[in-house]
Amino acid sequence: MDRRLFSTIEPAQSFLLNAAAFRLRALGRLTEALEPIRAAVEKGIKQKDWRNVAQGVINLSEMELMLGEMARALGTPRSPWPTPTSAVITYARGESLHIC
Repeated sequence: MDRRLFSTIEPAQSFLLNAAAFRLRALGRLTEALEPIRAAVEKGIKQKDWRNVAQGVINLSEMELMLGEMARALGTPRSPWPTPTSAVITYARGESLHIC
């Protein structure tokens, strides 16, 4: 099998997960939109695609706020991802985003 195909699969999966979450959100199905956006953020972290990780975390936070999940939206200490604010500030400064 062609190796170039494998290099395009991961970014395509992230795009499709984001697209699914976006459409579910537009339909008002916020609870169902959470899982694909979380999966897209995880894939973005693995790919070190910090711009899309930052945007995904912001979108996820907005959806959680709409659902009344304040602790999750604001970033609990156990969160595997950066808080939306730190992700945006880091990206806006042009710094690389390091996940601990």
